[in-house]
Amino acid sequence: MKPLVDLDSLKGLPCEDVIAKISHSLSDGSEDADKIQTAMNDALVEALNGKSTFDPSDITDDVIIETMICYLTDSIFLQITMDAGKAWNNAQNAKELQVAENSLHELISATVDNIMEPKLSKNIRSFSKA
Repeated sequence: MKPLVDLDSLKGLPCEDVIAKISHSLSDGSEDADKIQTAMNDALVEALNGKSTFDPSDITDDVIIETMICYLTDSIFLQITMDAGKAWNNAQNAKELQVAENSLHELISATVDNIMEPKLSKNIRSFSKA
C-alpha cells in the first residue's frame, strides 16, 4: 500500500507547504474535508511551531502526540460551534463572543489533554485504554 504522505520526500520544503500537503492528504475525499483540514492544519502549525524548513526528524513522538491532541481539540471545538449555530450569536458584542469561544476552547483543550495524555503515555506506538 502506497503511503498517503512520504515525510522523507518533503525534507527541506517550507513547513507551510508540508503542513498543507499533510492536511490535504489526510482529509482528501472526506465528507468533512474542510473541517479536517482546518483542524489538522492548526494542529501541525502548533506542533511544528518555530520551524521554517521541514525535517522529517522533527516528527517525534511528542510532536505526534501534540498534533493529535490539538487536532482533537479543534475538531471538537469546530463541531460544537457548528452545532450551536445561531446560539453563538447571542453574545452582546464581539469581545463577549471571543471570550466565550476562548473559554470553550480552553475547556475542550484541558479535557482532551487530561483524557489523551495518559493513554498515549509519551509512546505513540503503544496505546492503552487506561
